Amino acid sequence: GQTGGGVAMLHQHEALGGSWGSLLAETRFGTFWLIRQLLALVVFVAAGLAVLAAARGLPRVERALYVLIAATSAAALGTISLVGHAAAAPGRFWAISSDFVHLVVAAIWVGGLVVLAVLGFTLRADVRRNGVIDLLPLVGRFSLLASGAMYVLVVTGIVRSLGQLPTMSMLVDTSYGRWLLVKLA
Repeated sequence: GQTGGGVAMLHQHEALGGSWGSLLAETRFGTFWLIRQLLALVVFVAAGLAVLAAARGLPRVERALYVLIAATSAAALGTISLVGHAAAAPGRFWAISSDFVHLVVAAIWVGGLVVLAVLGFTLRADVRRNGVIDLLPLVGRFSLLASGAMYVLVVTGIVRSLGQLPTMSMLVDTSYGRWLLVKLA
């Protein structure tokens, strides 16, 4: 996310010219990019505080910080929807809304995969020392979440595609359409 945002920022700077300060302060893209960076900093600090709260046995504080992390992360994703393809699409409200939901659900799905991979790798050492640790219930619960996420991703993806590509020929005639085909493949 942040690397992509940095590349997008360089692209905007090259396209518009001018100073970095004017790009950041005087354009919609720059303003939302700065907001996204601030939100990312809040997530980073809250994650560190959540680790400290867990270490000190403060479950209420830890849970509150996790809620803050989730809400702040969603807000950061919202800044992408507000300046991306969806913001320029016809039916702007629905385009931005479906794009936002698409991004949030994709982040939950990918984040869940990362957590499962890390748990599997981390617990592998425990399995060697203490015997079998059963991850199957966790994998089963995640599979339900992932199935629902896939459904939402398909529906919101179709909504966005119909708004962005009103004709079938645009699927191969536009860079958005070609990237969509690559993504689907």
